[in-house]
Amino acid sequence: METNAEKAHDTWLAAARTLLRTLSFRHIVGLIICSVGCVLLLGSLVEQIMSANPKMHRALLGGATAAAATALGTLPILFAQNFSRRTFDCFLGFGAGVMLGATAFSLVIPAIAAAKAAGSGSWEASLM
Repeated sequence: METNAEKAHDTWLAAARTLLRTLSFRHIVGLIICSVGCVLLLGSLVEQIMSANPKMHRALLGGATAAAATALGTLPILFAQNFSRRTFDCFLGFGAGVMLGATAFSLVIPAIAAAKAAGSGSWEASLM
């Protein structure tokens, strides 16, 4: 007679086998790459936190947050089967808009402000 632990183990094994059968080779490779990257990132994070450099600590925390958000954002794409052309175009358009927004707010506006602070007028600052 099987115990509850043995039944749970068999159920878990059956679920794992089903999951592995449904995943394609590219999904498995993608999961392995993401897992290895996360382990390396966490190892580096722990190492830098232990070094007690406050500037490095803040920079690493910000970078790790961005990396984790990027990795989390790739998971729906990794598990999606097929996209229609329209959906694919929407994703590309959204990504392009995010990058243009980042360029405008992180690069162009501060550059115009720096040019104005250096003595340029509004028109000259925007042309630089």
